[in-house]
Amino acid sequence: MNTNITENYEQLCKASADILYNYIKENPFAVLALPTGNTPIGVYEKLIELNRQNPLNWENIKIFNLDEYVGLAHDSEQSFRSFMERHLYSKLNIPKENTFIPNGNAKNLEEECLEYETKIKEAGGIDLAVLGVGVNGHIGFNEPKTRFDQKTSVVTISEHTRQVNSKDFHSLEEVPKTAITMGISTIMGAKKIILLASGTSKSVALKSLIEGPITEEFPVTVLRRHHDVTVIADRDSYSF
Repeated sequence: MNTNITENYEQLCKASADILYNYIKENPFAVLALPTGNTPIGVYEKLIELNRQNPLNWENIKIFNLDEYVGLAHDSEQSFRSFMERHLYSKLNIPKENTFIPNGNAKNLEEECLEYETKIKEAGGIDLAVLGVGVNGHIGFNEPKTRFDQKTSVVTISEHTRQVNSKDFHSLEEVPKTAITMGISTIMGAKKIILLASGTSKSVALKSLIEGPITEEFPVTVLRRHHDVTVIADRDSYSF
């Protein structure tokens, strides 16, 4: 596991965007898994800036989102589809048919999960997965006690995570209680993983990853079993 500690969030975003840009430049047919959340917003901004200066060809890149809420319309401002359109997809020449996100409004959610796994396999698997990490150590919406062999599935979002995410809604009651998320096993199948961590609230999760036991109580710790993980963390999140 490689660790890159930056002095601040700005540097974290630049370092992460540089890696993503160069990876896509060298791998124009890459299959990516990308996250939503506060941390990647600045990364996407830097990536778009790099792409504006020296445009890449995104026409053959495929992107799978890590997760989506159950029950929100795709065009809802709080949906992760809207998030990705707003912060990334609308700024790139990537075909919409090459951007994949679970359908949280599917009539049969279990079938939707199986179909998502099939689409990933048909694409050749994930080449590069970019992850954030929750305060409680979750990756994607894989909350504590999620099995490490779990594939894409419908999950219950913890009350703590709902409270954190309620900032994007008018009230806690509006935050969905379930989501479809790419499973830990699916994520671990990626050839390369980048984990982003920013802010003092992430220091416990980061310490668990680096120093603690590998346990389903802290899902992020499973990354120590992967052969190619790069952690990019700012100084605040590494304050332990």
